[in-house]
This record gives sequence, C-alpha cells and structure tokens, in this order.
Amino acid sequence: MGMPFLVGVKIVNRKTHRMIPWIWGVNGGTSVLGSILAVFIAINFGFNATLLVGVITYFIAMISLTSNDQKPRN
Repeated sequence: MGMPFLVGVKIVNRKTHRMIPWIWGVNGGTSVLGSILAVFIAINFGFNATLLVGVITYFIAMISLTSNDQKPRN
C-alpha cells in the first residue's frame, strides 16, 4: 500500500514541491483514521466490504491526482 503514496509524492513534486510536507501530514492522519475505520467496517460489515471501501478510496485518490490539470508552479 505504500507504493501509491510514493507515486503520488512524485506527481505532486512535479507540480509543486511546496505541497510535499502537507501531503505527508495528510498521509499520517489518514493512516490513523483509516486503520480505525477499517476495523470498524470489518467488524460490522465484513472483510469484503472493507476491501471494497479501500479500493474505492485509492481510486478516488488516483483520480484526484491525475485530474488536476494545473500548470506547474515554482
């Protein structure tokens, strides 16, 4: 699961390097909240639902990184 984050850092770094500390912070926060949410979903809805939510979350993250067509800033 760490590979998509590194690819995202590379994409963001090409656009603007000032956002790198911010995405590290978001990664830390979502890691904690995501693990709590994953346990909650697994207990209440099962592992298949947990996997589906994870796939959807990664898909949304991929779309948000690739759909931003702004020009690079320095």
